[in-house]
Amino acid sequence: MRYETYRIPDTITVRYEGREIFADHYRSTHGDKWVDIHVPPGASTAVQVEVVANEPGTEWNFTVHCP
Repeated sequence: MRYETYRIPDTITVRYEGREIFADHYRSTHGDKWVDIHVPPGASTAVQVEVVANEPGTEWNFTVHCP
């Protein structure tokens, strides 16, 4: 997954089948950040990405890459 939280730190959480598999809490990346996330075996074909804003006016971007 690639993500950027720009100047205002936000929380980005990735879940698979309801389980948290990655979290970055309130940290500004100041540029793109690449993270390899291990998705455990399961039946689902999707991950859930949740972004929680730290304050109004936040900006963020993320891209999930699948093999």
